[in-house]
Amino acid sequence: MKTEQWEGVIQTALHSIRSLLCTATNATPHERMFFHPRRSHNGCSIPTWLTKPGPVLMKNQMRANKYEPIIQEVELIEANPDYAHVKLGDGRETIVSIRHLAPRGETTRSEDNKGAEENVQAYPDLQPINSDSAITLEDSTEQNMNTVALCTTSRHRQPPAYLKDYIKD
Repeated sequence: MKTEQWEGVIQTALHSIRSLLCTATNATPHERMFFHPRRSHNGCSIPTWLTKPGPVLMKNQMRANKYEPIIQEVELIEANPDYAHVKLGDGRETIVSIRHLAPRGETTRSEDNKGAEENVQAYPDLQPINSDSAITLEDSTEQNMNTVALCTTSRHRQPPAYLKDYIKD
């Protein structure tokens, strides 16, 4: 591309670079440095996963103890560059900061379990290991350990050589 044609695409190229999302922090480079979203020639930049309603992950701010999950899956209704309107699992709707939201991955644990059940149905001749067979295996190894005489080495303990002048027998 010739230098004279740069003016036509420079704004779009700069916007693409500046709005590139860091996957670890879910923030653009501008947000990481200045803690607010950058205005571009297209308006405020917003991640594409926030533009479509659907399931997202939200940080659970009100945990009673450390054993409650850190995140919960919520339904995104709509979002702007600062806040998002979400529907919680119990049916309540609330407004949260988009800093507390993250895109949901491709699959959830329940979908992974469904996939495992489908694999079991696809391969009926493969049987899962029963806990009874694991117990018999453990019993047989314990019996083998009892029959074999354990050979232990003994070490002669003596004080360090640098203390030989101070220790009398």
